[in-house]
Amino acid sequence: MRQGHSVLRRFQVVMASSQLLFYLNAKDDYPNVVRALIRTLHRNREVQYIVLSNIASLITIEHRNLFEPYLRSFFIFSTDSLQVKLLKLEILSSLITETSSSVILREFQYYVNSFDEEFVTATIQAIGRCASIVPQISDVCLGGLLRLMSRPKEKIMGECVIVLRKLLQMKTTDHKEIITHIAQLADTMTIPTALASILWLLGEFSHRVPKIAPDILRKMAKSFTQQETIVKFQIINLAAKLCIVNPRQTLILTQYIFNLAKYDTNYDIRDKARFLRGLLFPQIITNPTLISDDSSSPGVHKNALKSNTTNNNISSNTFLSKNIRKICLATKPAPVIKSQFEGRSNFRLGTLSHILQHCLSGYQELTDWPTIPPDPWSRVIATPLQSTATSNDSESSEMNSPKSSVLHVKHRIDEKKKDQTEDDDDDEEEEEEEENEKEMDGLIDERQEENKKAKLSGVCGDETLLSPQTPWTNNNNNNNNNNNNNNNNNNNNNNNN
Repeated sequence: MRQGHSVLRRFQVVMASSQLLFYLNAKDDYPNVVRALIRTLHRNREVQYIVLSNIASLITIEHRNLFEPYLRSFFIFSTDSLQVKLLKLEILSSLITETSSSVILREFQYYVNSFDEEFVTATIQAIGRCASIVPQISDVCLGGLLRLMSRPKEKIMGECVIVLRKLLQMKTTDHKEIITHIAQLADTMTIPTALASILWLLGEFSHRVPKIAPDILRKMAKSFTQQETIVKFQIINLAAKLCIVNPRQTLILTQYIFNLAKYDTNYDIRDKARFLRGLLFPQIITNPTLISDDSSSPGVHKNALKSNTTNNNISSNTFLSKNIRKICLATKPAPVIKSQFEGRSNFRLGTLSHILQHCLSGYQELTDWPTIPPDPWSRVIATPLQSTATSNDSESSEMNSPKSSVLHVKHRIDEKKKDQTEDDDDDEEEEEEEENEKEMDGLIDERQEENKKAKLSGVCGDETLLSPQTPWTNNNNNNNNNNNNNNNNNNNNNNNN
């Protein structure tokens, strides 16, 4: 039994049985499956990574309540590998609730002090996921991220800006101080994604910082040609939004940025600038005479600028230009911070394709449950038929062969019918034998009574009348008597001679 228990506790057996019970939807056995999976986490790193990846996929498939009692089993140790740390962060952020938020955030506060920048940035992303799952702790998360932005490490600072942008987009309250603090980082930020997030925040909440946004746009226009593509996109968007909200200060600056984008090497930048130019300045597109003849100086004709500045708004005759404010300044939906393991649920648990997030050769999908229930007899395995007393050895060997153990349903039913008929025949033969035995017992009783009567009357008869023998034994006695008579006759003849 000890060897059997050691086999059952092996990692391969636990994973295979867990997959089977999960796909069979055996909900009563789920607690045992979870305990077995948690127990295997105390193995080597390779086993930990495989088990944690499967647990992360199970949590995203609405089984998080099963793992909530084992929250502390996913706390990170300094000896864990980076891959295991990232998986545990994903699981902890997925298991967070309003009651367990204090424990998890306290644990994250310890993780952000690590020397591994990649692990710290992953922890910051996990904090953002926690704030999106539990909105009640978003203010606490915002305060913690602002304190992290004071660190000199630019990579950590940039990740904080990205997460703050998502959290501010989900918040409906005014956070002017946070936006002002983030805008001050635009001059020194060199990470493209973080700088793009800052520009997006200024364009989205430009009405809250009307004095800061135009100055940031002026600085970005100077370095437009040296910026990355993702930053150029946000500079163009910021220019278009400020031109709608505050055309008096940003109209000429917007035209300058659009002319720079017109000759950019990236065709997406050129298309973006051309599209927004048609919405903001339709009169220049429809009337080419308003465009400056001097190609060396990026700008527009003075008459066009004068007409636009005097009106303090952008006149338009087209439908899109009339609705330019609704198009560019529409309320954006709050971002949904998804788990990076949601895509893994498309693959079968425990497979190599699930671990690598890529369909490999030889991978087989599980078939869907049938809409029409199949015949229940199709799951019954026929047992070998037992040989009867009158069957030959060859027949019994055929019935006990492996082929007879896997029979078709109809063939099995026919065999059952044959067995029933044979059993009926056997019953009839047994009844006939019982009747014959009863008749023989009656004859024996009659013969015994006759012998008793002969003894009482003193009549000497054959020995066959005195012995209760069967008809078969009577014939043998008659033969013996005849032989004795013949022997007596022979003796008499010898004496005469």
